[in-house]
Amino acid sequence: MGLQALDETSQKKYSKGFVELADAEKDAILTSMEKGEVMVAGSINSKTFFNLLRMMTLEGVYSDPLYGGNKNMQGWKMRKYPGNQMSYANIIDKDQFVSMEPRSLHDHFAQH
Repeated sequence: MGLQALDETSQKKYSKGFVELADAEKDAILTSMEKGEVMVAGSINSKTFFNLLRMMTLEGVYSDPLYGGNKNMQGWKMRKYPGNQMSYANIIDKDQFVSMEPRSLHDHFAQH
């Protein structure tokens, strides 16, 4: 229902589906939804849908790939997050930030 409202709003405002919009147009639609200016299924405030969509997107981008999101740990790499390391003992006393390749929970299972 929420995705349908997103697409319908895009069609009304820009005569294009949401995925066909330019980035600035997508931002405008999402901002309208975030503010609750769009109705979903005629009676649900779009702010509720936007908050759910935002939360699920963040979970997908930053969760451990073992659970199906964060493909190739790209979300972690973007944030320089190391993921699930077995130990930080070798770098704990370093004064500078230590960049390391992220590891998934799956990496630990694959070793055995």
